[in-house]
Amino acid sequence: TSGFMSTIVRGDGPIRTGGPVLDYAIGMHATAAVLAAVLMQQQTGEPQHLDIAMQDVTMLLMNRHTHITATTGTPPQPGSNRDAAMGLAAQVSWSDREFSQRNDKLEQLVEARLMEKPSQAWDEIFQREGVVAGAVRSMKEVLETGQPEARRLLSKR
Repeated sequence: TSGFMSTIVRGDGPIRTGGPVLDYAIGMHATAAVLAAVLMQQQTGEPQHLDIAMQDVTMLLMNRHTHITATTGTPPQPGSNRDAAMGLAAQVSWSDREFSQRNDKLEQLVEARLMEKPSQAWDEIFQREGVVAGAVRSMKEVLETGQPEARRLLSKR
């Protein structure tokens, strides 16, 4: 009911997220609110009232879409992987068309360069250079890295 699924549409319609991301987000916001209320009550001695709505939190998570729709009356087009880049176009005063052309060219150059090495090699380079990036991995590949076990995310019984 929040409009969240309308922000990512491909082909035949809206796409669901890979997991119950909104449920998790609501839980985290509720936890933060409870902790803040406990601290406030400890400081003031006054009881606190919490009112946490899933739709409110979801609309805050989609702040760009919420703001644009609320201020213009027109929702933005469904998102893509390039949304942040289009925001950059406005900051540097390029037209959307000019930016798209430059972005397409840059994307082609980057993709060609990345294809020169396997993703593992790029992961090592990025890590060494302090670049916050990495290969897109399947869940099986993530589990095979050993990182979930090292972080004690999973337990073996």
